[in-house]
Amino acid sequence: SKFNAESVIESFNAAIESQNPQIASYINNIEGITAVDDYNILISTKTPDPLLLSKLTKFFINRPGDIGTGPYKLSEWNEGETLELTAFTNYWGKQPTYRNASYVVTSNRAQREKNFEEGQTNILASVTQDQALELPKNQVKTNYSLEVNFLMFNMQNEILADRNTREAINSLFDPAEIEAIGNHFVRQASQFVAPGVYGYNADIEPFKYDTENVATNIFGENRLERVSLDYLSSYQTLIEYVQKPLKEAGFSIKLNGVGATELLDDIQNNDSDIFLIGWQAEDGDAGGFLNAFVHSEGKFNNGRYSNPKIDELIEESMQEMDTQKRLDLLQNIILKVHDELIGVPLFESSRLYAVQEDVDWEPRLDGLVLAAEVK
Repeated sequence: SKFNAESVIESFNAAIESQNPQIASYINNIEGITAVDDYNILISTKTPDPLLLSKLTKFFINRPGDIGTGPYKLSEWNEGETLELTAFTNYWGKQPTYRNASYVVTSNRAQREKNFEEGQTNILASVTQDQALELPKNQVKTNYSLEVNFLMFNMQNEILADRNTREAINSLFDPAEIEAIGNHFVRQASQFVAPGVYGYNADIEPFKYDTENVATNIFGENRLERVSLDYLSSYQTLIEYVQKPLKEAGFSIKLNGVGATELLDDIQNNDSDIFLIGWQAEDGDAGGFLNAFVHSEGKFNNGRYSNPKIDELIEESMQEMDTQKRLDLLQNIILKVHDELIGVPLFESSRLYAVQEDVDWEPRLDGLVLAAEVK
């Protein structure tokens, strides 16, 4: 069937009616979509939106029978288990190398590893660091994931509000030690967004590790009796390292390892003095981080940090339609945020894949594994 303007409009209306929260943030600024002719549409937005084209990549056009426009057509789909694809001979672009492709969801780690070792799996996604270390190097593919893990301070805390204290904390962590904990599948981050993210500022230098600052009672009278540190319980090894120099510097640390939902709740409720979290720029743009963590009304800020001038710049960046002006604006904001010392960027994490020797495939920056790109 034809993919035309009506297909887009029908899918947009269905998405609005579904009230799906996963798609809402991508289309909530769209006021309406109308057909100009059979193959052109006009999208009207409520406010200027420089990220519209990026957002639309998350908006899928679904038609009856799950008909798409890609290099494969759907053969069989068992939701959450398997997806079987067959090459679509009338595809407008280049035909894929493999006529048939299967995506299989296997949650059991031992079974996943067994399937790969026995050759049943050609590409294995979401490989653990332990498994990657056991595989031959030529079977492991890595790619940094646009995710930065960082510590964030509660700037309303009397002690953490002191810039000298925050500056000293920024010098306590050894990047070489953190990279070793991550089995060298991570690298030091210089800022809160990763290279490859629109708004990344290449002129920013990472915070310097200073061994002289790792000493008992470095903060003297400013020592806190108790600092709460919230983190994902799966980060236990990293957090054991992070608390060590903090303790040596004179802080009494109260650790709170929780699940993802509880951690986000704690952050939104402003219940922690310091928290450790990873943020992935799924849309490849720094605006998401700035809106969520830096703007005074951000979802994960909640008054923890407030700067009216920074707020104005963030709001301006979200409506600036000139790409170069917007890039300059974002990079300037990232620099100002870096200079404010609102937290400590620790490391960029990477995605790990296991790939059979006879497969030619390279990981994508967005993390998608597309069968048409396998040779």
